[in-house]
Amino acid sequence: MSYGAPMAVPAPCEARVIDLRSDTITLPTVGMRKAMADADVGDDVYGEDPTVNGKMALGTKTCVLQET
Repeated sequence: MSYGAPMAVPAPCEARVIDLRSDTITLPTVGMRKAMADADVGDDVYGEDPTVNGKMALGTKTCVLQET
């Protein structure tokens, strides 16, 4: 076995490249910018983010846990 030689990549893997840099190399569309501008926002650390609060409430309800 030679550790310096590159491994052969099977053909199916060659066509399955996934680029995970999309948030750093693409620009938002007009619709995406509108969604961001219209979004309800708040500080999750202070319990002011409606999205986080909604997800926490759903998780609490789903898991049948007591809210603190």
